[in-house]
Amino acid sequence: MNQTRGQSSYPPERNVWQYPPPRVSRRWFWIAIGTIVGSVLVAVGLGVIGSIIASKDFPTVIENHQLVGLITQECAVMTSTVESTPIDGTPKEQAAAIAD
Repeated sequence: MNQTRGQSSYPPERNVWQYPPPRVSRRWFWIAIGTIVGSVLVAVGLGVIGSIIASKDFPTVIENHQLVGLITQECAVMTSTVESTPIDGTPKEQAAAIAD
């Protein structure tokens, strides 16, 4: 039995795609257009900001690879020297040993 009290049969007797789609107000059309335009403006703005940031010089960034290599080498020497130095005594004696 497909029919129960007051309820339609399942599956429906008609193909649901035969009904016309519901009306959509023009307001949603303009909201969609505004969203698209806003998204494009945000994307262009982010691109412009990214190119401005990429073209700026950052004083804290070292871009000279020879200098970076020398700093890395000297830092490794200093680290190994500090690690191999015995540091005993009071905090003042330890600070003097590290400063030497």
